[in-house]
Amino acid sequence: FEEMAFFYMQKNVGSDEVVLSPDDTLTVFQTAFPKDKLIVNPSPAAHSSMNHNTPDGMIIKVGEEVNEIVSVCEYTIKPRGKDKSRQLKHFSREAILESLLGENKDDVARVIGELVGNDKALMLGDDFKIVLCRPRNVEDVSRNPERKFEFVPLFQSELFRFINAFLRDLEKAQSAST
Repeated sequence: FEEMAFFYMQKNVGSDEVVLSPDDTLTVFQTAFPKDKLIVNPSPAAHSSMNHNTPDGMIIKVGEEVNEIVSVCEYTIKPRGKDKSRQLKHFSREAILESLLGENKDDVARVIGELVGNDKALMLGDDFKIVLCRPRNVEDVSRNPERKFEFVPLFQSELFRFINAFLRDLEKAQSAST
């Protein structure tokens, strides 16, 4: 789902904005926290650094004078729960300021500049948001003005049917080859 949400977000940002992939976002956070060990999860898009939560994506507004971190993105098929709420606290404006624009801010700015093709200073946008990207039928209401919801034009049930059909076909192909 993360990859589908990433491609959806790429199509739905401004012409002067770039969505960083999950891997590129991980690279940015590894730069911010170079001493952290990397935890490798089974899904290549689900890596995270050990002592810090890493969002699934970032939206960078590329400017002539400065690059702005406009949003961090979290892609999930699940409705909000305690784990997700706890994780989102790590993506607040204050947490991102401390993480990415703290001790290693020059290195972070250099890496983001390389990723977006514009080696400018880096700042946090005035209208910074946490973008939660979910399937259409996952309802979630937040009164937090820092949060914005994007709904991928796909129902959660459709995604699960696709995954189940794919796994059945994979099992058939594996049993046919043995």
